[in-house]
This record gives sequence, structure tokens and C-alpha cells, in this order.
Amino acid sequence: MTQLDWLTLLKENVRDAHSKRPSDKFIESNDFRNSFKKDFDQIVSWSSFRRLQDKAQVFPLEEGDFSRTRLTHSIEVMSTAESLGEHLVNVIIEYEYKHLKRKKTSYHKSPFLYPYQWIDEDLYNSIQNIPMILRSAALLHDLGNPPFGHVSEGTISKWFEENGKRYVVVEKDGCFELKKASEQPPTKDILFLENAVTRPYYKDFKNFDGNAETLRIIRKLQNLSPNTFKQHIKISYPTIASIIKYPDDYIKVNGLKHGPNYFRSEKDFYKSIQNKLGTNGYRHPLAFLLEAADDISYYASDLEDAMQKNLIDIEDLLQLIMFKDPEKNALIKKFLTTDEIIEIKKLYNKDDLKNVVASIKEFIKVESKNVAIKKSCSRIRGYFISRVKKEISNNYTKMMNCTYYGNLLEKSDAEFLQRLLKILFTKFIYYSDDIVKKKTLGIRSINTLLDNLIPSLINSYNKKPTDDYNFVVSKMVSKNFYDLCMKRIERIKSTPKILYELIFLAIDYISGMTDTYAENIAKNLK
Repeated sequence: MTQLDWLTLLKENVRDAHSKRPSDKFIESNDFRNSFKKDFDQIVSWSSFRRLQDKAQVFPLEEGDFSRTRLTHSIEVMSTAESLGEHLVNVIIEYEYKHLKRKKTSYHKSPFLYPYQWIDEDLYNSIQNIPMILRSAALLHDLGNPPFGHVSEGTISKWFEENGKRYVVVEKDGCFELKKASEQPPTKDILFLENAVTRPYYKDFKNFDGNAETLRIIRKLQNLSPNTFKQHIKISYPTIASIIKYPDDYIKVNGLKHGPNYFRSEKDFYKSIQNKLGTNGYRHPLAFLLEAADDISYYASDLEDAMQKNLIDIEDLLQLIMFKDPEKNALIKKFLTTDEIIEIKKLYNKDDLKNVVASIKEFIKVESKNVAIKKSCSRIRGYFISRVKKEISNNYTKMMNCTYYGNLLEKSDAEFLQRLLKILFTKFIYYSDDIVKKKTLGIRSINTLLDNLIPSLINSYNKKPTDDYNFVVSKMVSKNFYDLCMKRIERIKSTPKILYELIFLAIDYISGMTDTYAENIAKNLK
């Protein structure tokens, strides 16, 4: 059984192998920021972070400015994650005092810290960084998501699933030509696109994941210049580990069907993080907290956005939360099937929800509709946070000895409300007419971009700039992304890996687009 250790989990300066930059010697002598504060300061200035301001959280291509974007969602996650992190610090201190009874090998001299003089000083100083690490991880966690919301992940995967055998790759004199299989049947030397890349590598495209794309952004894309190819903008390993939601061991034990949160191109990077922090395929404990903060934020925030759009009425929500006589209640039966009622009835705890119910009733009674909605969602957020904190306290030892494999929110006392909202979101929000219509536009845009960029990038490789495909690439693709990709390809001699990098260049560029930019570019390509 793996036993995790905070001094290893929170190693401050564990970063990329190329740890020194030429400019390091010019750092100001009075810059006392630690690695984790520097992580935060770097992330907020990244172009990939700024672009979240025009990426949809739930409602893509909105004409109004009320609904959340990925940026505002990330800020809300940051706030919740920091609160959970502060609670975890107190849990660790209490655990150390009650269970470990460490020897007094070092003491805090400050009178302010007198109550904790018994705790190991290095451990105490180290865990104080937890809230800051979670703040940075919250800002990172959605960077890899493509425009138009989660529907685009499936769209990208489906494109490669459908086109792996629709195209063949013809290679000659170090150049490639992508042709339709109907025009150029495959032979011994001419392979389907999927086989030319090789299926293990092509699997990354068929199972595209925004979380795995985030690792690519950190490792390969968010770079100042191709001239500093080996000097990546560096984020500390504990911060990165906090966003790895599905590491290998967690997937294996839970029997999850999707792949881990890394592509083959980042496999060594992922293993390095796991080895240096001692997690060995298991989740970093802070990943549980970030996941919970993400869940809490989208349940509370998406609910507010939906009620403001009249997709769900606040009075109906109240009646559903009260869950009175569910088998006979016409309103409840309007929203839930008989099987759903049976499923969540066993989770219902009237006493646990009585304060939430009383608060919402009061808001409806004394406030305007908009204010009542806002306050009710805030109250639900507070309820979720309190129950997740309790779950952290009750399962801290399991998290540290790698025997906790659940979702903190889903396994908490708030499971009934979480399941109820999940059902409502699936039925009445995510597939509402307005969202479906706009997501359809997003799907068309993504497909149009892939249809044009994949052939252009493959067919222009190693060809003269006057070539038509090269012209398309030079006018569309980010020069920085393109130059970085060519730098990586310079070190590659394998045809499958070259194709892999060229295809990922298209995916990287599309994933980084905002909703508006992707839509506009796609319109110009039609």
C-alpha cells in the first residue's frame, strides 16, 4: 500500500528537467516569491488563460454577457478550491497532533505560531502552500478545453474515428500527400491515415481529452519563443499534479473507460511528475479537492445561469429539493422518472437539507426573482462546500494511503442534491433547444476547421512556400505554434511521429481558439 507524504507531494522546486534559464541570473535579489506564487503569477499572464474569456462554460456563442465563460468559471473554482485547501491544512495539523505525535525535533519560535510548536517545521511551512497551489491549479484546469464547450471534445474524437480510413498518406522524398481513399486505394506502401500514424498514437486523436491537452499547453505550447525551445515556462510539479484528474492507477481501480489525462507525447512528462512526487499512478490528494471545487462551481453557477434563462424555475427547484411525497407529487414526476425517483429517494435526508430549504423559501419571500436566484445558488454552493469539507475530514487517512477512489462531492452527504441537479442539467439545460442549436453551429465549425487544417498541414510539410496548402497554413496557423512544432519535428526521423506532430499542431491550434474566432475562421473556410 502506497503511503503519501506531504513533504514529497509538495516539493517546491520540482520542475522541468531544464531547470535553468539564461535569465535566471538576472532575477531581482528582493524577489521573495516561492515557486507556487510564481506559478500563479505566470498563469494569469498566459495568452491561453486570457482566451478563456471567450470560451463557453455551458452556453456557447451568447449574445448577452451574463452567462459564465471558462474564465469566470475558473475564477469561481479558484475561490472554492482555496477554501477547501485552507480546510485541508487544518485537517493535516489536527491529524499530526492526534495520530502521529511527532518528536519535537524543531520548533516555531514565533509566539503567533505557539499552538503548533509541536509540529515539524518543514511540514508546517510546506502545507501552508496548499491554498496557493490550488488557486493556480484552478486557473489551469480548463486551459485545454476547445471552443464551444465539451461537445467539441467529442467532435474532434469523432472526426478522427470517421476519417482514419477515409484518407491515405502518400510519402515521397520526405513530403506527404493526404488523399481520399476513394481516389487512392491503400497499398503496401500507401497506408490509411490511422495506420500511417500507427494506431497507438492515433488513439490520442480518437480519444481527445481537454485535460490531456492542458498538459500539452504546459509542456509544449505556452512558450515565449521557439528559440527557447528547451526553456519551457515552468510550472511546479505539485501544481500540475493537482489537475491530473485520472491518473493510471485511479482509472484501473475504478474501471473507468476513458484514458488517462495525458497523451503519448506527454507520457514521460506524466511519469516524471508521478515519480518525483511519489504518487505512483495514484491521484495527488489536491486533485480530489480541485475536482470537488470544479463540481461545486458548475453545479451552483450553471444552475444560476439556467434559472436566469428561465430553463428552470426557482419555485420548481424548491419543490424538488423538498422532495415531498415524490411518488405522488405531480411536479416531481414532471422532472423525474419513476426509476430516478427510486434511485435518489434513498439518498434524501430531510434534516440535512432543512436549512437550505428554509433559506430558499426566505429568499423567494423577501427578494426579487433575480436576487432570490442568486442568493439561492450561493446558499447551495455553501452547502456543497460544507459537506465536502466534512468528507475530507472523514477520509483524510484514506486519501493519504491511496485507498480513497471516490469523488468527494458525490460521496458526501450532499449526494442527493448533487444527483438531483445532475439529472436536471442533463434533461433541461445541456440539451435545451437554444444550447443544442448553438452547439450544432460549434460542431460544424470544428469539423470545417479539421477538414481544412489537417490536409493543409500534412500536404504542406517540406514543400515550397508557394504551394497552395502552405499558403493556407501560413495565413491560418499560429506562427509560434508552427515554429515550435517544426522544432520538435527536427529531432524526429520516424514518419508516424512526424505525422503525429503535424496533426497535433492542428488540434492544438483549434483547441486554443475562442468561440468567436473559431466560428469566424470556419465561416471563411466554407
